Amino acid sequence: MVAKNTAVKTVLGMFFSLAHISGLYAAGVSYAPPVSTAAGVAPEYVAKGELNGDTNEDVVCVNADNSGTVSVLLSDGTGGFTKVNYPVGVQPRTVSIGDLDGDGDNDLVVTNTDTPGTGSVTILLNNGSGAFTEAAGSPIDIEAMAGTDAEPSAAVIAQLNSTTDSNADIAIGNDVTNNVQILLGDGTGGFTKGNTIAVGTKPIAIDAGSLNSGTDSLTDLVVANLNDGTINVLLGDGLGGFTNASGSPMSVGAKPFAVRVASIDNGTDAIPDIALVNHSNGTASTVRTLKGAGDGTFTAMFKSGELAGRPHSVDIVDLDSDGLMDLVVANDKTGTAPVPAVTTLLGDGAGNFATVAEYPVSGAPNSVVSLDLDGINQLDLVVANGDTDSVDVLLSVPTANAPVASADVLSVIEDTAANGTLNGSDADGALLRYAVSTAPGKGSVSITDRATGTYIYTPNADATGSDSFAFTVDDGTGASTPATITVTIGAVNDQPVRTAGTLNDLTVLEDASTTSLGLGTLAYGPGGGTDEAGQALSYTVTAVPA
Repeated sequence: MVAKNTAVKTVLGMFFSLAHISGLYAAGVSYAPPVSTAAGVAPEYVAKGELNGDTNEDVVCVNADNSGTVSVLLSDGTGGFTKVNYPVGVQPRTVSIGDLDGDGDNDLVVTNTDTPGTGSVTILLNNGSGAFTEAAGSPIDIEAMAGTDAEPSAAVIAQLNSTTDSNADIAIGNDVTNNVQILLGDGTGGFTKGNTIAVGTKPIAIDAGSLNSGTDSLTDLVVANLNDGTINVLLGDGLGGFTNASGSPMSVGAKPFAVRVASIDNGTDAIPDIALVNHSNGTASTVRTLKGAGDGTFTAMFKSGELAGRPHSVDIVDLDSDGLMDLVVANDKTGTAPVPAVTTLLGDGAGNFATVAEYPVSGAPNSVVSLDLDGINQLDLVVANGDTDSVDVLLSVPTANAPVASADVLSVIEDTAANGTLNGSDADGALLRYAVSTAPGKGSVSITDRATGTYIYTPNADATGSDSFAFTVDDGTGASTPATITVTIGAVNDQPVRTAGTLNDLTVLEDASTTSLGLGTLAYGPGGGTDEAGQALSYTVTAVPA
């Protein structure tokens, strides 16, 4: 058992600060200092997936030494791991996770360099509890399959002949023969040779997705070619065959080293896009994204400034839980000093990114993945450190969400008070307190219980029409944006008010008539309320002398 560091989230004074924050981007993410977990020798690559049926995502680390192992790190859901090493080929380079034998649990595909030019692929099948055994026919001899020297550099698991069957297949990048080798799955963990597709020089990374999703839903491939600065976009025919899309191969800058497919501008559309890193020094050291048109063609969307290091990997994820895609990059050095770090770039949903922070790690980071290790619904980072024989875990720091005040309406009757309840919410479930931020203009409001938000509104005498007041809700860490309660004061028909003349008893002589009451002219006006100013009065004799 690898012990978890229980102090990670209590060392508040050691949290890294955010920098370079743009107003377009949320800043709701930060990470605690890294905690190292032993892996094997020379960790090269990390991948994530649920491996033992407990719903926690787990991690697999490729250890690229001559002894050849992968470390399976089973998450305990609190940031700790149980580690088991499994033997694979010599100098393994990457691992892919997927269900190869159709039993509902995730298996492993490992690419091995072996001795130069004699590469292989190891298939490890999961027993459902996170323990693995090598499949029959594994390792697959890629050199023998190619009929020449072969070094599988990367792999992706996908349904590549989906019009024929639903089995998981594998696409292998071969950086010696400059091609992609398709391995067709039989649904039990066995594979046979499929098509071989020529690509650029030294294919180093590969990913899959429906890149012409406006045309079909078949699986396509994107391949990063290290030595000629291109990517190949390969459109699938559903039978295991692939052809270059229009404009492919596409120039993407020097030394593209890692590539990922996802909808990056997901605030705009759901069409898959591409993210890649340029594995160079100086101004050529960048992360860039390409916007998908839905027909297999791509155009430049974003290019970062100089990362001042050699980026090794990129992941497309929602780091700050705002529903928009962000990027995280592993660099073997960063900034003006050669400090290994991971860089986070927060997205605005339209394809733009701000470099938010750089987080130092304990060794040269070759690969990074993002997953929720401690069950707080925020993504943490796991980094493969090539020169410290470890992986670093950077747990996300819980970010307090601002409470939200909800607008509402209230109807009252003229000259009559009314009760109401203010409404607010907090995503963190914190206790809330309510306060009036702007008083009403035609009355008064008093909160009778700050915890529940109950209040009483009293209109001014004779006031009618529209009124409003604003309130905020506070969760103990800050107040919400004000919300407005819109008040409608309904008028009532008040008694008329005498405005001239007097009322008194009148004495007259018997059988004598009079033409004047002798009391002066009587006049009345509306009883009150601005809406009654134009009302007409009528006079009625309700009783006559007997």
